[in-house]
Amino acid sequence: MKGKSEAIPAGLSTKMRIVSALDELVGEKDYEKIHVSEICERAGVSRSTFYHHFEDKNAILQWHSVIAYKAGIDEIGRTLNWVQGHMVTSQFLSRYTNLYRDSGRGRDYGNVRQFFTRYRAETLRETVTDYIGAELTDEIEFQIKATAVLEAAMADERYNDKIELDIETYCRRLVRCIPRELYELTNNVPEQSGDDLTLAIMLDAFFKL
Repeated sequence: MKGKSEAIPAGLSTKMRIVSALDELVGEKDYEKIHVSEICERAGVSRSTFYHHFEDKNAILQWHSVIAYKAGIDEIGRTLNWVQGHMVTSQFLSRYTNLYRDSGRGRDYGNVRQFFTRYRAETLRETVTDYIGAELTDEIEFQIKATAVLEAAMADERYNDKIELDIETYCRRLVRCIPRELYELTNNVPEQSGDDLTLAIMLDAFFKL
C-alpha cells in the first residue's frame, strides 16, 4: 500500500474536485436543476475535462459510491468484518451529505440504486466463493440478495433523514439485521479500530482505481 504522504494522482484529484463541486451545488439548489456547466464552473474545470472523467452528473455519484464501497463494505469477509466495513463506507459517504441526500430524490436515482444493489450482490458472491472458498448454496444466494436490498434501502432511509443515529450506532444496528448464516460465514476478520486504519483503507482504494 502506498504511503499517506504520497500525492493523489492528478486525475483522481480532478474527479474529487468535481464531486465536491456537485455536493456544494446540491446544497444550494435541487439536484435535478443542476447543469454540467455549473459543476464545471464550480470545480474550475472545462467541459471537455468533465466529460473525459464522467458521462454525466449521475456518473459522479456512481463513481464516488464505488470508491466508498471498495474502501469499506466490499472488504467485508476479506480484510474487514461487517461492522468495520460499514463504518468505513458510512464515514466516507457522510462527507458528502448534500449529494447523497438530494440525489436520492431525483428521477434517475432508481437506476443508480439498481446498479448498486446488483454490484453489492456480485461482490458478496465473489467474497464467498473466491476469498472464503465456500459453496454458493441456494440459501446463501438468497441471503446475499436480501442483504444487498436491505443495505440499499437503509442507506436511502439514512440519507433522507429518516434515521437519526450516529454512524457507529447505525452500522452496528444494521449489521445485526444481516442474515445469520451469511454473517457468520463472512465475519471472520477481527475488529480493528483507529482513524489511521480508516485513512489507509481509503487511500488504498484511491490508488487502486
